Amino acid sequence: MAASPQKPTLTVFLPNRNHAAYVGRALEAILSQSRQPDEIVVVDDASTDNSCEVIEPYLKRHPRMRLIRRENCLGTIRNFEAVLAECRTDYLYGAAADDYVLEGFLERAMAQASAHPEAGMIFGKINVQSVDGVPLGTSEVGRWKTSGFFSPERYFEDFLEQESPFRAFGSTAIYRTEVLRHLGIARFGELGHWYDGFLGRVIGLKYGVVYLAEPSAVWTVQPGGMSQSVMTDPARCEEIILKTEAFMRSAEFHDLFPQSHVEKWASTYRRVIRWYSFPFVAKAFAVSRSWMRYAWFRKMMGAAEHVLRLCFMKPGKTGAYS
Repeated sequence: MAASPQKPTLTVFLPNRNHAAYVGRALEAILSQSRQPDEIVVVDDASTDNSCEVIEPYLKRHPRMRLIRRENCLGTIRNFEAVLAECRTDYLYGAAADDYVLEGFLERAMAQASAHPEAGMIFGKINVQSVDGVPLGTSEVGRWKTSGFFSPERYFEDFLEQESPFRAFGSTAIYRTEVLRHLGIARFGELGHWYDGFLGRVIGLKYGVVYLAEPSAVWTVQPGGMSQSVMTDPARCEEIILKTEAFMRSAEFHDLFPQSHVEKWASTYRRVIRWYSFPFVAKAFAVSRSWMRYAWFRKMMGAAEHVLRLCFMKPGKTGAYS
């Protein structure tokens, strides 16, 4: 009788800096999963609050959970690289201290990893909420209604060509460890908060991805958070765009990103940032976030988005409104 295939192993990396108010919730969600990680590495990045006091009691609940306390702040990417260097599992999940996973996420993800070992990354639908728990919508791939493996060609046509240029699934991204080692992640650090967005695009175009159509995690939008603050800094956004374009057009990656796609991605990114830089637009966006608690408003915004797509988007054009 042939031996059954070995089940894939998983490390969860949870970086934290001054998220004492949230990190317990994130750990509770991970430790309540039906499929437990094989290893949990929590890195406290020189927090000045009582984060470590919150984290330490959880160390007793998992036999392979450990806490690394940094005396000096290294940043997410350098900590991610350090954990990757020591990782001995097949997959590595980079969690977020202020977000949390939903029930069954790791079990579904690892089942798909067993079924589709060729995929370079697994990610899923995300529920978005404010810091006070108000639902703000979802982040999902509109064309993918069922879970499964999607080839590099489908990833390009259905995701890159159709979704917002900002769209990333960092809260649920589980990477195949050998893929991360092959690509290297430190060099993408110059992209700042966008490093995982670009990394995911490269992986999807090289290896294909697994997508979980069920809600897999909750992203808490933090006022003044990194992604939000960068949106209101046109100079920083332009720097990220130029560096990302350089990567896309480099000898290493130009075969993955058609010239027409690079131009669409950059122009759409610039157009949205240009609009967002107007104070009245930013204010309207903030106000709409607070109104998203009402189901009728979410339906109205969804209908408006559909009309905008029909009126202003040509087939295959990257969306700016999702």
